[in-house]
Amino acid sequence: MSRPPFDARPGATVVLLLTGCSFSTYDYTPCETHAECREAFGFGYTCDDDGLCGEVEVEPRCGETWPPDLFERAEDHRDAIVLGSLFDYEAGAPQRQAARLAFTQVADLSGLDGRPVALVECNYAANPRLDDLPADEATRLAAAWLAETLGVPAIIGPSTSATAEAAYYVTSPVGTVLLSPSATSPSLSVIDGITKTDDAPGLFWRTAPPDSLQGAVVAEDMRRRGTTNVAVLYQTGSYGEGLAGVFNTAFVERGGVVVLYPFADATARDVAVTAVASNTPNEVLFISSLGSDVAAFLNAAAVLDAYVDVPLFLTDSARDEDVLADAASAAALFDQVRGTSPSVPAGDVYSFFSGAYASAYAPDAASDSVYTAHAWDAAWLAIYGVAWSASNEGAISGIGVARGLRHLSSGPAISLNPTSWTEGRAWFADGEGIDVTGASGSLDFNPDTEETTAPIDVWIITADAGGASFATEYTSEP
Repeated sequence: MSRPPFDARPGATVVLLLTGCSFSTYDYTPCETHAECREAFGFGYTCDDDGLCGEVEVEPRCGETWPPDLFERAEDHRDAIVLGSLFDYEAGAPQRQAARLAFTQVADLSGLDGRPVALVECNYAANPRLDDLPADEATRLAAAWLAETLGVPAIIGPSTSATAEAAYYVTSPVGTVLLSPSATSPSLSVIDGITKTDDAPGLFWRTAPPDSLQGAVVAEDMRRRGTTNVAVLYQTGSYGEGLAGVFNTAFVERGGVVVLYPFADATARDVAVTAVASNTPNEVLFISSLGSDVAAFLNAAAVLDAYVDVPLFLTDSARDEDVLADAASAAALFDQVRGTSPSVPAGDVYSFFSGAYASAYAPDAASDSVYTAHAWDAAWLAIYGVAWSASNEGAISGIGVARGLRHLSSGPAISLNPTSWTEGRAWFADGEGIDVTGASGSLDFNPDTEETTAPIDVWIITADAGGASFATEYTSEP
């Protein structure tokens, strides 16, 4: 780790340690915390193990940044306001790209009061080329590095409920905000307390509605179609257990019977698929946060006679073009499939976002994943939270960002896009709240729970000469 150059920022306290060596072009600045080095020298400096400030050693899982030279030319970015993102680079590519798009747009607007806004992107996917960590441990490693070492006030992500929970327990003690676009487990609603206030805001936020809404819609849809006996295959962990629990309660209250089949890995999943086939339920509900699990389930069911003509119900993670591609060999089952997800976005803000996304990332499209718009919204909300903190809290901090998020659901109506950035900041500068509408829809956070609501789509899979695609059958309003 190299030492910072002698040109410490104005106002920094610099102590030179005389060690018997000749004076060189480096400051030898003692430290006890990373924050002391950031305060003295700006972004890119941390407290080394020897108790001296030095340039940060980049965590291999977090080497992607915007701008791309954020670490290589740290001296040019000392005054940058740096946030983080935490996604599976492959499975979460649409969300990761959408979050980055928001930062490029703010850069085109000269950042925040002239200070550039930058993003460090971390990958939590299991990757043997990097290390031998499973996703949850990789999440904790990357989240801790972002929050503790770099000191980012907010992180956009992670995608899944299990990784969000893993990240929260290492970032919350530092006071860092998490804004997930798609971690929907009901258990996350109270991970940072039952009731939140301005004095004690929550540090976990999400732009997607909790699965308490989706589970009830699934139960109501099944009972309305006459289903009485359901087999539920669900991934263990906060997402699968939470959604299965909500569905089970709602379906049984409506007079139905539920048989639960939990699975923790691919082998247990395949065993459950076979076990369900031998019990002839009226309908099968499959719940996993992983699109790869959904595709594997469909491919396995397609070769088992017991699944012929059995209705199959999937959840939000299945509404992804990659799932259709990976389950192409199960196309004969597609007309038996229906599912739920937060409603497909529409409106002027979404139209702007989807066009900008296509401009930046074609041939990828915003519609490839149901939560792409939610990720763009999450990034913009984080940036607005930073603006509130800078204007009203005396400094930029995670708690300040959280308080800012509590001021985004009441006040003058603001569209969450670049054309409204100046107006939104002006209201914040006066200590006033605003009421934002994002690409994913209205973002009305309840002040007590800090949760939002959204319509839930019930969707089917259709096929034509162009291939299979998703179509909304109807939308259930909250």
